[in-house]
Amino acid sequence: MNVISPIRINGASNGVPAARMSAPSCKTDLSGVRQGVVLEDPEIRRIDDSERDAWDQYVLRNPRGTAYQLFSWGKSVQRAYRFRPAYWVAESAKGICGVMPLVEMKGLFGGGRIVSLPYCDSGGILADDDGVVQALYQEASRGALDHRGSFVLRSTEELAFAGRNRTGKVRMLLELPGDSERLLSGLKAKVRSQVRKPIRDGLSARMGGRELIPEFYRIFSRNMRDLGSPVHSREWFDAITVEYGDRVRVAVVYTPAGEAAAAGIALFHSATVSLPWASSMTSESWSTSWRRRATPWRRRSSTNATGPCGGWWGAFRPSTAW
Repeated sequence: MNVISPIRINGASNGVPAARMSAPSCKTDLSGVRQGVVLEDPEIRRIDDSERDAWDQYVLRNPRGTAYQLFSWGKSVQRAYRFRPAYWVAESAKGICGVMPLVEMKGLFGGGRIVSLPYCDSGGILADDDGVVQALYQEASRGALDHRGSFVLRSTEELAFAGRNRTGKVRMLLELPGDSERLLSGLKAKVRSQVRKPIRDGLSARMGGRELIPEFYRIFSRNMRDLGSPVHSREWFDAITVEYGDRVRVAVVYTPAGEAAAAGIALFHSATVSLPWASSMTSESWSTSWRRRATPWRRRSSTNATGPCGGWWGAFRPSTAW
C-alpha cells in the first residue's frame, strides 16, 4: 500500500485532512520512476487551455497517472469555486516529461495556499524521473513564496528532498478482470451473497451523466448533513460532469418502486477507475416496505463513502484500456 504524505512548505500544519467525499484513489505514485536519472535541462513552464490535449495525453499514457491529474480536475475547481488552476509541465527535446497540476486557493481573510490537489486525497507530480519531480517541486515552492502562502503537495510516496511527513491514508487498488462474473467469483461467499440479494430483490442500476446528478446529490447531501460534515455544492458535481465528459459516469441504484437508494460517481483514467464519491440512503430513509431489506446492502465502506452501501469505493485497475 502506498502511504499518502501531504507536504506543506512555509506553513504551520504538517498535513491536510482529506475531505470525506474523496476516495483514496487520488494520488501521485512515484513507484517505477527512474531513480537517480536526471534529464538534461528540462524546461519548466506554465501552460494554458490551448495545450490541454497534450497534457491529458501525457497523463493517460502514463500507467501511474490518475483521473485527478487530468486537466479536468483543476477546471472543475475553477468552474465551481472560482479558484484558479495552474498547470506546470516539464519538457525535454522529446516532449512533455512531467506535469504538476496546482490550484491557487484564496483564504477568507487574505493569504492562501497552493495545493496539488484540493478536494481529493492526493494529487502531486507525475513525471518520467526523479530529477523532473524535483525540478517541478522547486518551481511550485518558489511560486508559493511569491504568493506569501503555503504549498501543499499530496503524494503517495515520500519525497526525500521535501521533508518527512506521513499520514495514515493509503491507496487501495483492486485489479479488475475482463468480466463481472470473474470479479464476482473472486469475492468471498458471504460478499457474493450480499451482492446478489439486492438483484434478486429487484433493485436495478442506471449509468449516466449529468442528468443523474440531482438524484445523486439528493442522497449524498442528506448523508453528509446527517454526518455533520460540510458538503460540496451542487455546482461542483455539475462541473465534474461537464469537464470530464465521457470520462465520468454517474450510477444510481433504484428500488423496485423506483426510489433512488444509492448513487456514486466514477472517474476514468486509461489505467484506473476511481470512485471518489458514493452514498446510500439508510434503511430509516426508505419507505417502510424496504426497511428490512436494507441490511443485506451493508458491505465494507471506505472513509470516502457515506452510508451503509460504501462497498469498494476506491481505485480499480481495469484489464482493458479506457
